[in-house]
Amino acid sequence: MNTPLKQCSQKEHCIHPEKEIGGWLPSTADYFYIDTDKKQRTYMRSRCRKCENARSNKWKDAHRQETVAYSREYYAAHKEQASAWHREYHALHRDKMHEKAREYREANREEHLARSRRWREQNPDKVSAYRVRYHNEHREERHVKFKSWRETNLDYARECNRRWSRANPERNRASRNRRRARLVAGGGNHTHEDVLLLLRTQKNKCWWCGISIDGSKYHVDHRIPLAKGGGNNAENLCIACPPCNLSKHDKLPFEFNGRLL
Repeated sequence: MNTPLKQCSQKEHCIHPEKEIGGWLPSTADYFYIDTDKKQRTYMRSRCRKCENARSNKWKDAHRQETVAYSREYYAAHKEQASAWHREYHALHRDKMHEKAREYREANREEHLARSRRWREQNPDKVSAYRVRYHNEHREERHVKFKSWRETNLDYARECNRRWSRANPERNRASRNRRRARLVAGGGNHTHEDVLLLLRTQKNKCWWCGISIDGSKYHVDHRIPLAKGGGNNAENLCIACPPCNLSKHDKLPFEFNGRLL
């Protein structure tokens, strides 16, 4: 079935790339905006979407202050409706919006950074709430990423820790006390000789994945994590490759790879 055609009112001056001679285009909502008159009757606008957008943008550029003032006034009067529309539009055009935002940030980097700083300074409570929420929702991902970064930047990470400890003595003391409390609650102790025996017993292989461990690049891991009640004795230790230990975090063995003790 052939779709009927409609002529854009701009005719030969129509800027739509798919137009036919004279500005003829398919008479559908993909090419022409659908609007409603005062009597609630729907009709199709005379200009095509491309020409209508160009006309609208030209007017907005010539009346920018009026446009901004009207937009703010309208948003204040229809805040919930406007927010719902924006959420729906963003959900339908997520990739397009992200690409558009990325292009804008790259083209206006300094302006974007300055505006972001001003917003953070003016909304400290929102920033704090967002950081807490993000940290809780991405706890495992952040921990693995940080551990991996620390392994590749060990000297710099240690220097950062020393500076932080000097600048935050009370928080550093509290962190050490929590670690000490977990060790005491778990009980047990081990020596360097215990670690060397584990290396020989495991034949220099990771306890979790079985990969060969090269030289001193290994971690001493608690099979039952201290945070889950595991002890600090040699019986609860194993030699693990860095990737396994960093991704295991505080998981129990069966949670990590299904292995039973």
